[in-house]
Amino acid sequence: MNRLPGWRSGLHQAYVALVFGLGAAALIDALMTLQAGPVPLQLIGLALLTIGSGVFAVKVPSLSATLSISETFLFIIVLFFGSAPAVVTVALDGLLISYIRRRRAFRHVAFNLGEPALSMWVASRIYYAVAGVSPLYLSPATITQIGWPALVLCAVYFVMNSGLNAIAVSTDTGTSPYLIWRKYFVWVSLNYFGGASIAVLLAV
Repeated sequence: MNRLPGWRSGLHQAYVALVFGLGAAALIDALMTLQAGPVPLQLIGLALLTIGSGVFAVKVPSLSATLSISETFLFIIVLFFGSAPAVVTVALDGLLISYIRRRRAFRHVAFNLGEPALSMWVASRIYYAVAGVSPLYLSPATITQIGWPALVLCAVYFVMNSGLNAIAVSTDTGTSPYLIWRKYFVWVSLNYFGGASIAVLLAV
C-alpha cells in the first residue's frame, strides 16, 4: 500500500503527457492550417472575446464550478471560421487561465494547453463531418443545416473537456472519475449547450 502514491503519481504524469502530446499535435495541425491564408479581423475580435470572457468566469459555490460565456464565442469561431482558429484560441485561453490561476507547474500548463486543444480539434472535426458544410465565413448555411450538428459539436466538446479533466483529477487523487465528473462538471453542461444554442443563432 505504501507504493500506491508513487504508482499513482506515475500514472498521472503519463496521462498528462499523453493528453499534452495529442493536444500539441492538434495545435500544430491547426497552426499549419491557419498559416495557409489571411486571418480576418473578425476572427481576431472573437478570439479576444473568447479569451477575455474565459478569464472573467464566475465561480458558483453551490455547484462547485465556474461559468462563463466564452464557449459561446468559441462555438461561433468554429461555425464561422472553422476548426483551426478555434483550436488555437482555446489553447491560448488554457495557457492564460493557467497563468492567472497561478497553476504554473509544468504538468498544469501542459494539460491546460493540450486538453482543450485536443477536445476542440476532435469536436470541430466531427461537426464538419456531420454537417457537411463549409465555414459560414466562406459559404452561408441555414439554421436547419447547422443546428443539430452544432449540438453534436457541443456534446463532444463537453464530454471530452469534462471527461479528460475528471480523469486527470482522478489519477492525481485516487478518487473515482465519475464522482469527480458528477460533482464538478455535470451542471456545467447547461452552460455549454446554452452557449451552443446562442452561437447558432448569432452565426446564422
